[in-house]
Amino acid sequence: MKLRFTLFRTIKFLFYKILKTVDVQKLKLSIKKQLYRFVEKLTHKRRLSVTEEALMLKQSTVLKNELGFFHPINVSVIIPTFLSSPEDLYGYRYEVIRDELTVLNQLLSKGLIDEIVIVDGSRTKKMGIDESLAKQLVASAYRKIPLFYEQVTLLNKFPALKDKAKLGLYDFAFKIVHQLDFQICLTAKKLNILPEGIPAGKGAGLWLGVGASLGDIILFLDSDIKNLEEWQVSSLIKPLLKTFQDEKFKVELTKAYYTRLSVNLDFPEKGFYKIGGRVSRLFLIPLLKVLSRRGILKGLEKLKYPLSGEYAGKRNFIESLSFPSNYSVETGILIELWKRNMIDKIFEVDLNLFQHFPRSEDSIMSMVKEIIHLLFYELETNTLDEKIIKEYLQEAYKTIEASQSLYDKAEIKTEIAHKVKRTFYKDVKEDKERIHRYAEILNKEFYAFKSKTYTKTLKKMPTWMELTKTLEGQKFQNFLRRRAITYTLELLSKNDMVKI
Repeated sequence: MKLRFTLFRTIKFLFYKILKTVDVQKLKLSIKKQLYRFVEKLTHKRRLSVTEEALMLKQSTVLKNELGFFHPINVSVIIPTFLSSPEDLYGYRYEVIRDELTVLNQLLSKGLIDEIVIVDGSRTKKMGIDESLAKQLVASAYRKIPLFYEQVTLLNKFPALKDKAKLGLYDFAFKIVHQLDFQICLTAKKLNILPEGIPAGKGAGLWLGVGASLGDIILFLDSDIKNLEEWQVSSLIKPLLKTFQDEKFKVELTKAYYTRLSVNLDFPEKGFYKIGGRVSRLFLIPLLKVLSRRGILKGLEKLKYPLSGEYAGKRNFIESLSFPSNYSVETGILIELWKRNMIDKIFEVDLNLFQHFPRSEDSIMSMVKEIIHLLFYELETNTLDEKIIKEYLQEAYKTIEASQSLYDKAEIKTEIAHKVKRTFYKDVKEDKERIHRYAEILNKEFYAFKSKTYTKTLKKMPTWMELTKTLEGQKFQNFLRRRAITYTLELLSKNDMVKI
């Protein structure tokens, strides 16, 4: 016993003596760096395994078509794009899209994804079609995606293949559809699919992408992700692949959540960052909590990031959805799942940290208004009263306070320390001003709805499932798929990459 006590005193004495000769701050910093390295190695290993596991699942999965023939499972990636100003073609916003193509090419080469479909909605000031972004994207794909480059090379080498491509019968791995394409609009009108033509808006663009794509799994990605990585895409695909092999694992939709950073566009390589996700974080999440207490949309308040633009689903499920034509499309999908009692079929995927270039405040205000309009259109609102505005503000204030805790996760801290390398700007004052602006819109729309001045209308796209039950719908989808190929060929020709 005396020996133990003496040993303990000796160790304690030596420990304090070492502490006196060591700079405590340096010691803490060293321990912190070691912890970061450990977390980083562990995270990197786990992320590499996600892509490998998804590939193994895909390679071992075959599907049977309506004729009884087996075929390998295919995955399509759909990215909506929009040119907000000519400067975007040469600035950091375009570099982000180009870098996304580089990441997707890696997965295309490995065989995890099978096609990339870009749906561009760029317009001129006179509301005409603007092809400048589409032309540049096809040129980038030609340089960044070897498979696409080889497919284009074959067209120049063999005239017969070029003739097939002119008919829309060639299999490009990268395709572009323009939302305002005259031929698509004309065909939609002629077949009485959409008598007024294809509307503008993100939802309408995604809907077109579904029709133009061929995959059994459809993955949607936004075009403003600055730090997209292979493992993030794989993480969204993997749970859906698993459902084809394990009947107990019932998932229809995988949906991303993340800690979102808004990068300062003036100094994107240094500068500062803010907490992103203004509409999700400051508007929809607190509003869903308020609605849930009234028994409306109950269950959706548990989603960590309801408005993420990164989600995937099986084709038969995606084709059963009626997409709102505008920026309320993600909200519309969630409401449809709630109405079908399918919230438990959503599988949330943690994509860790997303850096993105934020939209203007005016664009965000328009988005909030579109979501409110959708909510009043879809829901039985006789249970709502003016107290909803006050309750929303109370919840939104709580959200602002809770936002800071998002950055306390070890993995987030590691990534910020090693990759972001920017100063964090805490804009609590701006967030408070924002929620009051959102409350004003909510208040205005609420009273308009209660009065006779409110027009309960919303442009929604027909479901592909119902559409393709008709001969006209089948014709339109077949035309759309061929048009994606012929339009891509036209863009290649305009870039002097193919002579037609």
